[in-house]
Amino acid sequence: MEVRKNCPGQGFGWGNHSHKKHGYTLIELLITLSVISIFSLNVFPNLSALLAQERSTTLTNNLALSLAYARSEAITKNTTIITCQSNNGSECNRSENWH
Repeated sequence: MEVRKNCPGQGFGWGNHSHKKHGYTLIELLITLSVISIFSLNVFPNLSALLAQERSTTLTNNLALSLAYARSEAITKNTTIITCQSNNGSECNRSENWH
């Protein structure tokens, strides 16, 4: 068996690098936060636009369904149906001049 003394990276003194690293350095943390913030700047505006578009599509679909239902009721009852904006579903709200 061979015994080495004063080899770099082993033993005592300046060459001792045997301790384990626990945690992250400040540089590693700053780089990680920078990457996350750059990624967020690119993703969140697109997500906001997508949500606004989906909200608009949902409202348009709800209006189309309401108009189709009104048309169906007019045909079934052989009468004229008037559609209007309503806050409670039973009375027209004419304060906004909705046509």
